[in-house]
Amino acid sequence: MVGSLDRRVVAHAGLQRRTIGVGDVDVVVAGVGGVLVAHAARGVGLGRAVLRETARAAREVAAADFAYLGCREEVVPFYRSCGWTRTRVRERSLSRVDGAPVVQEPGPPVLLHPARRPVADWPDGDVDLRGRPW
Repeated sequence: MVGSLDRRVVAHAGLQRRTIGVGDVDVVVAGVGGVLVAHAARGVGLGRAVLRETARAAREVAAADFAYLGCREEVVPFYRSCGWTRTRVRERSLSRVDGAPVVQEPGPPVLLHPARRPVADWPDGDVDLRGRPW
């Protein structure tokens, strides 16, 4: 998804459909990554619009149960204001650098957004991204 201002792309978010493991359940998510808004374009609603479109695509295009993302602590308030819910999970993935297994203990921000199912339906248990983070 992209956002533009004066015919220039100044905002972006990507998503990828993937089946991950949560506890002993398979869950279809739209993993969200690359959420960026150019500094000069902040404060005019483009980030919010891009995330709204990302949530729509997670539901209608990716046919995912949930949208899923990890982020920095300082941007959590923005995501929460856009309807995302923070959750605490132990997350297994593969390193972006060398593909080695990585285990992230609960603490760093992981957020969920409803797609085809409400966040209340998110299962209990450790998360296995079955690949690299987005």
